[in-house]
Amino acid sequence: MSKISKVSVTELRDRVLQIVGDAGQPIAVDVVAESIGIGWGTARAILLELALHNQITALKTSKGWVFLPRSQKLVEVHETFAVRKKGQIVASIKE
Repeated sequence: MSKISKVSVTELRDRVLQIVGDAGQPIAVDVVAESIGIGWGTARAILLELALHNQITALKTSKGWVFLPRSQKLVEVHETFAVRKKGQIVASIKE
């Protein structure tokens, strides 16, 4: 039988902020969920809450939400990144 550990919401938020900050590019909900070992819905709720409180930036794409650090400018994202999910480009930012 596996041991279930209880993690505080504050600790989860801190871990999500660290993952988004360390990603170096916009990051999808499923990547955050898998990195922490939480459900997709929980990851999405935490990410959207952090965006609501202006701690990260949320971008709605045709394939879903992606998130990036608040300090990263959208122009830098356009010049540098396309968001990939399972090998496909799911978001890009155009001028």
